[in-house]
Amino acid sequence: GGEASPQREAPAPSRRPRGWVGAVRPARLRAGMCAEEDLREYLRRHKVEDVMNDLVGLIAATQPAEPWDFVADRLAALADAGARAVASGTIGGVRTAPSLGLCTAQEAEAISELLRAQLRERLRKSDQEEWLRRRKWLGFYEGWHAPHLSCARGTLELLPWRSGKPTTALVEHLASGALDGSVSAIELGCGTGENLVCLAGAARAVTGVDIAPVAVVAAQEAITRSRVQNARVLEADLLAPPDELQGAFDFAFDCQTYQCLRQVSIVAAGAAVAGVLRLGGTLLLLTGNADEPEERGPVRLTRRELEDGLVPAGLELVSCDPFFFDETEAYRVQAEERGLARPPRGWRSLWVRVR
Repeated sequence: GGEASPQREAPAPSRRPRGWVGAVRPARLRAGMCAEEDLREYLRRHKVEDVMNDLVGLIAATQPAEPWDFVADRLAALADAGARAVASGTIGGVRTAPSLGLCTAQEAEAISELLRAQLRERLRKSDQEEWLRRRKWLGFYEGWHAPHLSCARGTLELLPWRSGKPTTALVEHLASGALDGSVSAIELGCGTGENLVCLAGAARAVTGVDIAPVAVVAAQEAITRSRVQNARVLEADLLAPPDELQGAFDFAFDCQTYQCLRQVSIVAAGAAVAGVLRLGGTLLLLTGNADEPEERGPVRLTRRELEDGLVPAGLELVSCDPFFFDETEAYRVQAEERGLARPPRGWRSLWVRVR
């Protein structure tokens, strides 16, 4: 026979750094660097970022009512379960990136402490934006957020801005003959639909948009009760509007919506209200007024702030006059409690899209 096959050396036993549970190791460890130092660096630069990304994504997906309790529960689970929870690739029962299997209980505690310090800043902006953009309005319409009521759960009838009738400023604008009946119109933040029904009598086609599902249902019910045939309602985020709304309308009405959108982003808010109009289209806008001495709900803006936010978006100011919002049950109670004579002061402004 032929020559005997040469004997191969048995592979050297694996020398993982003490405390490692997973099979993957950072490149610096493979290069023979100090395992303890490298592990700390890895945790600081990579693992903490992975966990933060997971948690921020979970909050965006699940939208917990109390984000900080949600985070605290998962951080506690990470620290308490230690090596077993992290080795299995889960944190608080939530599947995470495979790299999270490289951790001991002591290291998990270190991750938890790092997360508590770093995640708060990461979430502060995203959580606040989500609240201002969406959850606040869900809360108003679903009744669990009612800061204007001292001891009651909110209802549609007790929404602070709702009078139950079309807005007087809109009624007066339509009575002036501003719309000729052939135009398409949109209400931004249509709420419970009273203004849509009013608009439908003066326009060829009317669209209402709101981010709150309860509002959309209520607006559709108002349309159905009125037997209006030329109005519809869409559930949509005006800061990320569907393409069908872009440049599609001759007239837009906004009562206290732009003032809230600009709390998320002034630039995006301007683009949102201007973007639905065709060139030459007009916007009737009602906002809070900085001359109102009391904090009563409507976001108080100066005339300069209105122009600075909307002129760059392609709108030209036609007129801007102070007025008082319509009386509502919430404003009436507010006035009684504070000894005030009128509803909040606002701005009634008219704009045209010029570019």
